[in-house]
Amino acid sequence: MIKRLTEEHEVVLELWREISDGWIFASSKIADAFRRNNLTDEQKKEVVETLHEMLAQFRKLDYALQGSGATENGRQREIALLASALLLSGNLDAAGANGFVEDVKWDYVAKVSERIEKIEDPIKRFATQHSLPDILAGRFMKDYGDKAAELADSLNSRAPFTLRVNTLKATRDELIAALAAENLNAQATRFSPFGLDLENPARAFASDAFRNGLFEAQDEGSQLVAEIVTPARGSKVLDACAGTGGKTLALSALMGGTGTLIGLDVSEAKLEEARRRARRAAAHNIRAIRTRPDAWPAEIEALSGKFNRVLIDAPCGGSGALRRNPESRWRDEAFALDRIPVLQESLARRALDLCAVGGRVIYATCSVLKAENEDVVEKILAEGKCEAVPIKEVLSKARAADIATPCGRFLKLLPNTHGTDGFFAAVLRKK
Repeated sequence: MIKRLTEEHEVVLELWREISDGWIFASSKIADAFRRNNLTDEQKKEVVETLHEMLAQFRKLDYALQGSGATENGRQREIALLASALLLSGNLDAAGANGFVEDVKWDYVAKVSERIEKIEDPIKRFATQHSLPDILAGRFMKDYGDKAAELADSLNSRAPFTLRVNTLKATRDELIAALAAENLNAQATRFSPFGLDLENPARAFASDAFRNGLFEAQDEGSQLVAEIVTPARGSKVLDACAGTGGKTLALSALMGGTGTLIGLDVSEAKLEEARRRARRAAAHNIRAIRTRPDAWPAEIEALSGKFNRVLIDAPCGGSGALRRNPESRWRDEAFALDRIPVLQESLARRALDLCAVGGRVIYATCSVLKAENEDVVEKILAEGKCEAVPIKEVLSKARAADIATPCGRFLKLLPNTHGTDGFFAAVLRKK
C-alpha cells in the first residue's frame, strides 16, 4: 500500500523521473516544474531540498533499500527512494516512512551506515557512505587523506544563494538597501568584496533589483576567480570558455565597461543567454563569439599575442560544484581523467599563444581534483613558456592567506573550508 502523496512530493517524483533518465541537469527542469505547478514558496523549498537529497544521496539510498523488501523498479521504488531520503535526512522516522510504502523494513533502512561499515573494499565503503562514484571516492581519498570525508559531506550539502553586485550600476551597500526595500535580506560575503548571501532567494529573480540589472547570481568562489584576472580598464581580455557569461559579466564590471572583452563558447544557445545578461547589466564592452572546440575564430587568431588577459575556465568534471549539480556525479563521462586533463593542457597552451608577452593566462576549474588542477598547471609550467604569479601578488598577502594553497602559488577554494563551491585557479605570466 502506498500513501497518497502531497502535491510537492508528486512534483519531486515527476522531476526525479525526468532527471534520472540520463542524469540531465536539474536546474532547468525545476524551473519548468515550478511554472507548471502553482506552489507556495514553502512548497518550492521542500521540493528543492527533497530532490537535492535524492540526487546527492542516490547511491546510499539505493544501498539502504537493498534487502529491505522494497521493489527494484517502478513507482513504488521511486516513492521508497523519496521516503528513504526523508528518513536518512532526519525529516521522517521509520513509522512515518512506513506510511509512504508498507512492507518495507524501515528500521533496517535506517541502520544503513552500520551495514556500510562492513563493506571490505575501502573505496567502495567510502563511496557508498558519501554517495559518490568509485572513481571520485578514490581521488578524494588520495588527494585529501583524512579530510576526504569532510570534503565529501560538504559537497552533499545545499549551496548558499550568492549574488554579485553589478558595480556598473550599484555599490554593494546600494544593492543591500535595494533588496531590503523588497524584503530580501542579504549579508556581505566573507571573501569577495562584491558578493552577498541572500537569506530568502525564492523571489530574487522577480525583484526590481534583478530586472534593473543590479546583480547576478554567482558563487563567491567564481567571483574570486574573476577578480584574480585583474583586468585593467581599456585592456584586451578574452574569456575563452565563457558559457552563459557569469565570469564575463564580472570581468566587464571590473573593467568599468571599458576596453575589449570577448567571450567565446562552442554553444550558440549559451552565448545568446550571455548577450541577454550583458544587455540587462549594461555591460556594453562584451562581445560574444562562437568558437570551435579545436580552433579559435579567425578574428581571435588575428589578435594572437595581443591579449593582456586570457581566462581559461577549463572544462572539467565539475566536482567542486556538486552541491549545485548533485546529479552530475552519476554521469558516466563526468570524471574521464584519462581524457579531460589532456584537453585542459591543450587549452592552456593555446591560451598562452594568444597572450601578450608579460600578459597573464588565468587557468581555472570548478574541480577539487589534483589531476585537473595542480597536475595540469605543473605540466604547463615545466614547458618554460610561463611562470606562476603567487596569489598574494595578485590580491594581497592578507587576503591570499585564507584562499591560497599552502605554497601560496594558486587559488584553491573548498566548501568545507571556505563555504564556497570548489574552485582552483593559477595565474600564469607569459615569458
